[in-house]
Amino acid sequence: MNIDPGQINQLVNNLPFPISKNDVIQRAKQYGANDQMVNGLQQMLPNQTFNSPQDLMNCCSGMMGGMQGKMGGMMGGKQDQGDQGQQGKMGGF
Repeated sequence: MNIDPGQINQLVNNLPFPISKNDVIQRAKQYGANDQMVNGLQQMLPNQTFNSPQDLMNCCSGMMGGMQGKMGGMMGGKQDQGDQGQQGKMGGF
């Protein structure tokens, strides 16, 4: 299963930590994640609490087809959130 790393990054940047697997899935749905991404999260994430964005990203690397290494600094610094008027929906999902 291949998921766009940008989609995962958008989700992770909008989550409060610590967060449980069920809450990650619920938030993904609230943000408008497509069925492929929701199903991938349900299958790939262990039933645990994630204490940081990196904890979650480590588990999501399989969903992204091993692309985590190609993400570069996506988890570093603040990302440009684009149009803040679309709060509640995440573009590209």
